[in-house]
Amino acid sequence: KGISSRRHNVIAPPSSFRASEVGMACARYLYHSRVDWAKKPGIDDRLAGIFAQGTDCEKAVIRDFLDSDEWLLEEGQVTVQDADLDLTGHIDGTLIHLKTGARLPVEIKSSEPNTWKTINSFRDLFDKALWLRRWAAQILVYLYLKGEPVGVIIIRNKSTRETKVLGVIHDDWVPELVRTQNRIIKARDAMRAGTPPPSEPEYSRLCVDCWARTAMVCPGG
Repeated sequence: KGISSRRHNVIAPPSSFRASEVGMACARYLYHSRVDWAKKPGIDDRLAGIFAQGTDCEKAVIRDFLDSDEWLLEEGQVTVQDADLDLTGHIDGTLIHLKTGARLPVEIKSSEPNTWKTINSFRDLFDKALWLRRWAAQILVYLYLKGEPVGVIIIRNKSTRETKVLGVIHDDWVPELVRTQNRIIKARDAMRAGTPPPSEPEYSRLCVDCWARTAMVCPGG
């Protein structure tokens, strides 16, 4: 059977900017996600399947670490927030070094095989595709909000179930984190002023599949 158009639920009004979205290289996207949330499409069968697959991926990665003599992956999402930036995030888990007790925030992602093959370092999340920057920004934001110097992003191949573990050092990526913070501030201030931030033509290719353009609340770049 084909994908049905049935909606699983209605999008709820967001109470803050979400760490999972702030890596989108467009302040106007963040603005419309808050202001025009009611016009955002609900979750259909296809998206529900993707989310379920993501949950299964997290559980599988956690199981993979059960046999490790060096690391323990502690599940359980931890909420982090910044009231000034109006920003909230939920960390997937914590990677614990059994000998030293070091605790590293972890973000877990699943990836299509072709994308998975191109990612071999944290830098690749910035260089390979604009949408991958959302993953990079997400873990950087978590390190900032938790005050942690080091974190990990684990990417699992959907087909082969292989995983790649990428270490992230906060201080190596401060310029990118600052760009993300400035984008949030631009969207936040635009909300307070009641006027959308200007379009960003350098990122106009993001507009092609953007819900805000489809819903006609944003003209695009």
